[in-house]
Amino acid sequence: MPYMFAWVFRRFTWMFIISAAAATLMASACLADEFYTARPEDVPDWAKQGMFHFIRIDGGRIESLKAERTQWGREFTDDEKETLANIYDKYQDKIFARLKEADFNWIWVTWSNGWSAADERENQRQLRKFIKRAHADGMHVTAYLSATNMFWESTLRDEPESITWVLIESGRPVTYGGPLNPMRFIADARNPDWRKYIVKKAAGAIDAGADAVFFDNIIGNRDGLKLLFSQYQDMARRKAAKSGALKVPLYVNAHLDPERMYLNDTCEIIWNEYGKDTPGVWQDVGWDVSNARRTRFILGAKFPWQPHKYEDDKYHCGPRERCIPGQVEQKLSIAEAWAFGSSFSRNIEGRFLNALIRDEKEATDAWAAIAQYNKWISAHRALYTDSVPVARIALMSQYDGRGYAGVQEQTLADAFLKENIIFGMKVIRRLARGEPFGNYKTLVIPDVLKALGPDEEALLVAYSRSGGKIFAVTPEPGASGGGAETLKKLNYMPIAAETYKKMGEHDVPAAFLADVTKASGGALVTLANEKYVVSNLMKKKNDNVFILHLLNYEHNTPEKNVKVALDLSDFAHSLNGYTVSAFSPDGDPELRDVKIKGGTCEFTIDRIEHYAVVVVHPSKVFDPRLAEPR
Repeated sequence: MPYMFAWVFRRFTWMFIISAAAATLMASACLADEFYTARPEDVPDWAKQGMFHFIRIDGGRIESLKAERTQWGREFTDDEKETLANIYDKYQDKIFARLKEADFNWIWVTWSNGWSAADERENQRQLRKFIKRAHADGMHVTAYLSATNMFWESTLRDEPESITWVLIESGRPVTYGGPLNPMRFIADARNPDWRKYIVKKAAGAIDAGADAVFFDNIIGNRDGLKLLFSQYQDMARRKAAKSGALKVPLYVNAHLDPERMYLNDTCEIIWNEYGKDTPGVWQDVGWDVSNARRTRFILGAKFPWQPHKYEDDKYHCGPRERCIPGQVEQKLSIAEAWAFGSSFSRNIEGRFLNALIRDEKEATDAWAAIAQYNKWISAHRALYTDSVPVARIALMSQYDGRGYAGVQEQTLADAFLKENIIFGMKVIRRLARGEPFGNYKTLVIPDVLKALGPDEEALLVAYSRSGGKIFAVTPEPGASGGGAETLKKLNYMPIAAETYKKMGEHDVPAAFLADVTKASGGALVTLANEKYVVSNLMKKKNDNVFILHLLNYEHNTPEKNVKVALDLSDFAHSLNGYTVSAFSPDGDPELRDVKIKGGTCEFTIDRIEHYAVVVVHPSKVFDPRLAEPR
C-alpha cells in the first residue's frame, strides 16, 4: 500500500501543483458568494428538541471498506466487518426489530463516504429500500455524506478529473488524519467542481427519500466548506419548492472550535461528537461532568431554536468501536444529555453492532437499559419539549483555536455543576448566540479577557451599563489592547489573584462561589444530604412550569432523602396553588415535607437511583405523561 501511495504521488505531481494553484485562484471567488443562514421555520416538527431518539446505523460494503482503510476500524474482526457490510440487506429485519425495541425514531445511514459514484451505487440501491422500510416503521432517516473524503484508489480510477480536486498543503496532498490513513485524500472545498459533485450526491439522497442530510469530515478551507453547505441548501430549497414538500434540513460535524463553529449557522440542526467519557464517578479520574460542561458551551454558542444532539467519541471502557458500556452508563448517558437540553446520539459501529445482531448478552443487556430510558422519555415528552434554561449566572467561555477551554474556565464550570450552581454560558466570538445577556444577572470571566470585535464589546458594555454584575480577571499592570481595553469600559469586580491561581490548579475557593451566587441574587437550587448529584433547572417556554432534573453520578449507590430548596421568585412571584410532582424511569420517587412560601419551594426526595425529575407546576395544568408523537 505505501508503494501505491508513492506511485500515485509521483504520477500526478504536476497535476497536484496545478490543482493547488487553481484552488488559490478560486478561494477569492468563493468568498465573494453569499453564505446561507438557516432559519427556525425549516426545522421540521419531528426534529425539534425533545422529539427524537437518534442512532447512527453506519453500514454497507463501502463503510466496511472505509473501516479497513482507517485507523479506528483496522482492528474490526471478520464477523464485525461482515455485519457492518450487510446491515442494510441481510440483517435488515434484525436491525429494525432492535430499533423498534429501543424506541428509536431517527437514524442515519451511509449514503456516500468518499468512493466513486460507481462504487457507491450498490449501497445506495440497498438504501432506497431501507429508507422506505424506515418510513413504514415511523423512523426518519439522515443521509450521511463525507464533505471532503476521497478514496483515491476508487475516485482516480473512475473519475480521473478528481485529481484536480485534491487539497494541497506544502506541495503535498492532504490525507485524512495524516500519514496513518494514506488511502484517504482530502478534497479542496474551494473547488467548484468538487462542490457540484458532492451536492449532486446529496440530491440523490433526497430523491431516495432522506429526511435530513449530514456532512462529515469538515476539513480544509472553512469558507469553501460553508459555500458547499450553502449550495446544498439552495439545491434542497429548490427541490422543496418543486415538490411542495418541506426542505430537507442539514447538519454538519463542525466540532467545538469557535473558528469552525460558525459553519453551524448554515444548519438547521447541531450535532457533535464531543463526549470523551461515559458519565460517572471513576476511581482513576474522579467525578466526570465534562459532557454536561460541553453541552452548556454548545447551548451558549448556537441559535436557541437549533435542536442539538451529541455522542460519546470515547467510552470509559475504551474506544467506542471496541467496547460496550454497562447498563448504568447507558442510562446516565441518555439522562445527562436530555437533562441539559440536548439529546444523546448513539454510535454502535463495531463490537456493539455485531454483538447486538448476534444476540450476545453484554449487548442485549445494554440495549435493554437504552430501551428502558428511551421509552420513559417518550412517555414523558412534555418534560423536554418547548423548554428553556433558567439561570441567573453566565460563564464567559474563551475556547482557544483548537476548541479547548482554558484550565480556569473548565475548573469553574465543573465546580458550578458539582455545587449545583445553575448557570449558562456566553461564548467569545459567538456572543450574539445563546440566551440573551439580559437573562443573566451576573457574568463571570474566569480568564484574562481576549480581544473582542466591536459588536461583542458593545454587548458587554451594554450589559455592564444596564446593571449586570461582572467578575473578571484583571490584566497584568500595563497591559493594553484587546480585552484589557474593553475591561476599562466595564464596571467589574476583580477576581483575586489567589483565586485565579487556585482555579489554574483545579480548585475553586468556596468563598468565591459564594460571592458569585450572592451577586446573582442567591441560589436557584440548593441540595443537602447528597454527594454526587448534579441538577439542572428548566422551565416551559410559555408557562410557569419548572422542571428540575436530578442526576446521580454514583453508579451503585442511590442517593436517599435528598433535601431540595428552590428559589423561583424571579420567575414566579408566588407558587401558591402549585403542585410538586416527581418522576423517574427507575420508579417514581416519593416527595416529603413539601413547603411552598411565596416564590420558594422546599421538599425531600426519598430516592435518586440514577435520574429523577421534579416538576413544580400549577395544579391540574401540566401532565408529562404523553404518548409519543411520531
